[in-house]
Amino acid sequence: MSPWAVTGIGCAVLLVGSIVGIGACGVQMSNAMKEELKKPIDKEQVLAELGDTPLYPKIQFDENSTKIGRAGMKIGGRFVPAQRTAIAGFRTEDAPALVYGWYDEQLLKAGYRLEDGRDNKRGGHSYRKDHDMVVVRVNPDKGEANSLMVMRFYNIKK
Repeated sequence: MSPWAVTGIGCAVLLVGSIVGIGACGVQMSNAMKEELKKPIDKEQVLAELGDTPLYPKIQFDENSTKIGRAGMKIGGRFVPAQRTAIAGFRTEDAPALVYGWYDEQLLKAGYRLEDGRDNKRGGHSYRKDHDMVVVRVNPDKGEANSLMVMRFYNIKK
């Protein structure tokens, strides 16, 4: 058999193996998200996990947003170098600028600093204090109250 044929067969085997591996990884992530979405939410526990993170006064807890956020964190959280994470979803009728302004005031007063400027590349505002980070993201929803996600990352490793 010619060296070109052996190389071609080897490349084909690697390609097929890669496709199967990527598919299996996708199925595993999908199953992990489905499992997380099925779990019941204990509102008091979710709020307690946020610790001393201030919560905007004009909000309603949103169980579905919280479940989706937690499911996403289950997958994406593997890439966050934090010892512990917390996430909660809410709804508010207030404009994003008003919500961000409130968080800027409250978190800066508590000793956090605003990272990456306003409306950073990840969306929302990120605040850092020592080894902890708070991320606040407001997403306007057509026909519904705006979605507000509050995330807390404890003891981020540098």
